[in-house]
Amino acid sequence: MRYKLNDITLYYHPTGDDAIKFTIRQNAISGRYVESLNGYKPKGTTRISVQLAEEDNIGYYVGSILCADAAFDKDAYWRLDVQQQDLMILNTIHRVVILCADKFLWEKERFKDAYHKVSNELSSKTGE
Repeated sequence: MRYKLNDITLYYHPTGDDAIKFTIRQNAISGRYVESLNGYKPKGTTRISVQLAEEDNIGYYVGSILCADAAFDKDAYWRLDVQQQDLMILNTIHRVVILCADKFLWEKERFKDAYHKVSNELSSKTGE
């Protein structure tokens, strides 16, 4: 049985109100990104677990879960308006996925298509 990539999660530490607010936003954006992949599954990967950090580092697998670090400036994030925060989350997800694709030789076009689709959705929300 072939499982799809079903989750990309950015983990925000430490916990607290900011982490809860961030998690709600990132779940929505990540969910749209993964959904836009239309069932695509990189070989051996059902989930990408990303710790927000000072620098990008594509790490290792635990079973079918790929663990990575992503550079993310939390202070800069909280100074942005909501639309810019959403875009920063999307850009972080996409940057990490493309780094994974480079390291593990995944097809990139589907990820690029998903990025553009979600980016356009976020842009159209701005005009509402």
